[in-house]
Amino acid sequence: MRVYETEYGTTVRVPEGKWVPCTWKPISKGDNMAKRKGNPAFMKELKCSDELREFTGEKKISRPALMKLFWKYVKKHHLQVEDNKRAVCVEGSNLESLFSKRLIGKKREITMRGKKIKIPAGCVFMTEVGGALGKHLEA
Repeated sequence: MRVYETEYGTTVRVPEGKWVPCTWKPISKGDNMAKRKGNPAFMKELKCSDELREFTGEKKISRPALMKLFWKYVKKHHLQVEDNKRAVCVEGSNLESLFSKRLIGKKREITMRGKKIKIPAGCVFMTEVGGALGKHLEA
């Protein structure tokens, strides 16, 4: 792989032997290669709702920091389902107020990548966590 800097200042990795526009400048591996940066809109701190403020203890928090705090709490209190670590049991914990009754109310089955995943009642699947917690954040 070769690394080039485009006329716009971005870095691009190109396999050996592929055609490259003459306006792109090659960058050697020792040079200052640009690292991937996080999206500033994603890292922006947002206001927490009252339920979320009770859980986090902060008035403002970014989405990545919220998810990090959520998973830290889940692992500390052993809330993951034993046979399926991607499911989090929120019933009877401080997290119950953050998720809708419809989401945790009954036993469900989700199809993910062609496989059926059973989620017990009172639990939330990891892909549902971000959306449910995001509803408690406002700009």
